[in-house]
Amino acid sequence: MNKKESLGDVFRKKVGLAICIFLGLFFLYEHFANPEITQEKDLTTLDVEIEDYTFERYEDDSRRYPTYYIKTFQYHNLFKVTSDDIWLFNMNQFETDSLKNKPIQIKIASEEKADLNRPDEIISLFEISKASNLYLSSKETLRENQGPVHLMLSFGFFGMAGFLLVLLKKKL
Repeated sequence: MNKKESLGDVFRKKVGLAICIFLGLFFLYEHFANPEITQEKDLTTLDVEIEDYTFERYEDDSRRYPTYYIKTFQYHNLFKVTSDDIWLFNMNQFETDSLKNKPIQIKIASEEKADLNRPDEIISLFEISKASNLYLSSKETLRENQGPVHLMLSFGFFGMAGFLLVLLKKKL
């Protein structure tokens, strides 16, 4: 075959173009559908008493998913320190202070307040503290969760789709 591409090459580029457009739209939707929690005013403080807590680690072929769960007497939900924020959590100090059956303050997203007392809902924690001891800082978790990651991914996939479109137009 001279300068024309084979049918398989054109098909692969078209499939790649469709996948890039789909992923770009998906990440664009994720960015706008899930409001970002970026400031302290987006959080609600709750005074709770710890009933129990557990640390779980799930592993698959490529990644570990450590999660710390806290159960309280006041709410039927599980509260969690997400795997993305676990490195910010002072777990050793938390466990050393033996906080079972003791009051603490936690901060959750204000939009998740409606999910309190729904046992099937797991609520993410942004801050855990007791008096002057800060075990998980909302300033740090908010800083880590900031940024338009989904928007940047969306633009990246749209850029790749544009590049593939140019290649397809050039070869046809």
